[in-house]
Amino acid sequence: MVSIFFRLRTICGRSFYSTFAILFSILLSSGSFAQGWDSPVMCWNVENYFDTYDDPDTADDEFTPRGDKFWSKKRFLAKRNAISKTILSIKDTYGEYPFLVGLVEVENSYVLKELVNDTPLSKLDYRYIHKDSYDPRGIECALLYREAHFTPLEVHNVEVERVYYDKPLRHILYVKGVEMGSGDTLHIFVNHWSSKLGGEKRSAPNRLASALKVVRMADSIAFSNPDKEPNILIMGDLNDICHSEPLNALKLARTPLMILSERFDPRKEGTTKYQGEWEIIDHFVVSESLSRYTMEIYAPEFLLQTERKYLSKKPFRTYSGPKYLGGVSDHLPIVLHKK
Repeated sequence: MVSIFFRLRTICGRSFYSTFAILFSILLSSGSFAQGWDSPVMCWNVENYFDTYDDPDTADDEFTPRGDKFWSKKRFLAKRNAISKTILSIKDTYGEYPFLVGLVEVENSYVLKELVNDTPLSKLDYRYIHKDSYDPRGIECALLYREAHFTPLEVHNVEVERVYYDKPLRHILYVKGVEMGSGDTLHIFVNHWSSKLGGEKRSAPNRLASALKVVRMADSIAFSNPDKEPNILIMGDLNDICHSEPLNALKLARTPLMILSERFDPRKEGTTKYQGEWEIIDHFVVSESLSRYTMEIYAPEFLLQTERKYLSKKPFRTYSGPKYLGGVSDHLPIVLHKK
């Protein structure tokens, strides 16, 4: 079916193709033979994916050539290429490249443009969605998508009301679009909830505020079309574990939401590691209409390093304090794929 869309785009032009493809996909989704999509979805906190330039409006000084991290063009390119390599390597395990990639902790559109245009990702028609927000450090969320597989229809940043902190809470990136193969309309939320800086008790209300904002939006989406269960896909670094108050709050939605990370045993695996103990703080949460999909933690050897103190593996990050290590992130990616 995708090959048909390619031929139409070549013959009729991009504008006509896009309109036809969206209308055709909507017709497919209303039929009884829509079976969901087969390509995986990936989400990853890429830990401080900064450019090398000083933005006077954000606290990014340490990630400049003269900053505390001595963040050079060479180091930036190494991180950019490693992110690209990881996305491409998904095909080796899951048989297809991810058609959606949620990214957390990216500085701006420039670093995304570098990623999709100046790495091998450029051969796979990846595009990016990003909107500036008010994070003091300038780290935000973004969504990559393959143009032949996904058409965005609506994009905006969702503002979350602050609770205790003086600084604003991070925005949630919302994208509504159509998966072209199945015709499914997807409602996507890419999240980076507040960290536990300052203590869990003090910071939890901020994560709870983000959770309740997602719940209100999910309910609004469901109520807008009560005759059809929506395809809701929530992803990102929620900075909390399963069964915590903020994550349990997602279950308050009137349209049932499934926290797919609940099936994991954090004693054995996770997305981050702290003092030798795994934690799962990166999550996929989906509506029941997407129950055919499952979550996995993606942990190839090149994303890991030996933790000598605890005689085990941990994510291979870019820095340990001020020391440059040359890794990619202190988080492992998560993947959503069909069971």
